[in-house]
Amino acid sequence: MPNSPEAQPQRITSPDETVQIINHRASREGFGSYCIEGAVRNISSEPEINAEIRVDYYDGDNVKIDSEVDVLPRLKPGETRGIYISYAGQKRNSVQYYRLHLSQNKKTGQ
Repeated sequence: MPNSPEAQPQRITSPDETVQIINHRASREGFGSYCIEGAVRNISSEPEINAEIRVDYYDGDNVKIDSEVDVLPRLKPGETRGIYISYAGQKRNSVQYYRLHLSQNKKTGQ
């Protein structure tokens, strides 16, 4: 389901069920930046997980405008960490909603 600034989104769990976005919301900030805030938790017993969050931004016609990826490195079991992703691209004022995708980034050195 798309997420507007007013939406009450559901939790998002990675396909391998190791990390979970437990809450998220969007807002507009200075100069029209579209910002997403939330929290990610390691819900596994794995010692350290690199959580990869991809945000897809859409306009009012359901056309994908852009995507961004952020990585939260070394989440310990049960650890919750905040996320803050700010989109300031040229089409930032056209963003009407977003979709989040979550996975475990298995690359080392993140």
